[in-house]
Amino acid sequence: MKFATSSSNRVDTRGGAKPAAGSVTRIDTGLPRGTPYALVNLTMTQAAGGGYITAERDCGTAVSVKDTKSNGNFVSGRDLANLSVVPLAGDASFCIYTETATHLIVDVQGSFSPSNTLGFAISGPTRQLDSRS
Repeated sequence: MKFATSSSNRVDTRGGAKPAAGSVTRIDTGLPRGTPYALVNLTMTQAAGGGYITAERDCGTAVSVKDTKSNGNFVSGRDLANLSVVPLAGDASFCIYTETATHLIVDVQGSFSPSNTLGFAISGPTRQLDSRS
């Protein structure tokens, strides 16, 4: 894979309505069509309570995997950010499922393309430790 840097603020919902609990927001990355993955900074702010967001290439998948993965966890009263590698749809967009109402700020940091060999391999999410048991 080849990594190309770019920097652009793509979404800041603070100027409008806060994404509701259980909603999905489509993000246009501004990257070229066919880009497979993006490196994005996902910021959650002004949350209504504790919760999480999940980012996926399509809106249906963002909802269906919501109980098995998280791209960011947040609490009320704190601005929290998380850097994520997100799979993109063919039009270079992705969707964010919001478990609890929170404003979203999305900054694209770069993209991955299949050309060259960077030694980066995508794997599915795995839980390394579950301290709840």
